[in-house]
Amino acid sequence: MNHLSLTARELHLLCETAAAPWPFPLPEPPTARTWSDHLADNRRVSASLRARGLADHRGPSGHVADLVTALSGDRVHWEGASGVAVGVRGGGVAFVLRPSGPDVAVTPCLPDLLPDVLLAAEPVLPPADCLPLTAPAAAVAAAGRVPSGGAWEVLTAHGVTGSSARGWTSLLASALGGGMCTAQPRLRRSGDSRSVPIRWLDTRRGRLLVVERDGWLSANPLPQGELRRLVAGACG
Repeated sequence: MNHLSLTARELHLLCETAAAPWPFPLPEPPTARTWSDHLADNRRVSASLRARGLADHRGPSGHVADLVTALSGDRVHWEGASGVAVGVRGGGVAFVLRPSGPDVAVTPCLPDLLPDVLLAAEPVLPPADCLPLTAPAAAVAAAGRVPSGGAWEVLTAHGVTGSSARGWTSLLASALGGGMCTAQPRLRRSGDSRSVPIRWLDTRRGRLLVVERDGWLSANPLPQGELRRLVAGACG
């Protein structure tokens, strides 16, 4: 798979060309002090793209022209063990953008493969070997802020008892991290479920899907195939 490296300022100019917002959560370059400084930066960056063969006198070319098209389409914001990334797709093309030092690594892919490219940098874990768990979201959040030895006391103080308290205490003690995938469709439609974040928790016991609804948090063992299906749904 071919990769392209852009400076953050080059990507910023391409977003301007696409009349598209910056792809957060990627780190955005500093704003120029004055408008004239901004225009001067744009001229310098345009010359750099032409010198690298990524643009000509008419504008971006090749993969970079495709990237401009995709930047104005649907987006998927990604946070996981591999760091942050943004998937963009539109006009029959798709790209994954990841920070690479001070620059941005750009990976082109077929739109149908966007979920696989996003997942490729994440560890593959089995579904957690535990029963589904449910508790008040505030209780789990409070327990997650204290050392693992204190989670039990916090949970029981919030009314979480018995096997539920044991299960959450064990999961929090074995937590390795987690991730989140959030779709940002270019055109939002009423009832579009893609804007609901997909969250997961990675533990030494495996991976769980975490869902918050009406003040309650549930955690269910998450097979890799189901995670891929959910991410594919977010990618549209």
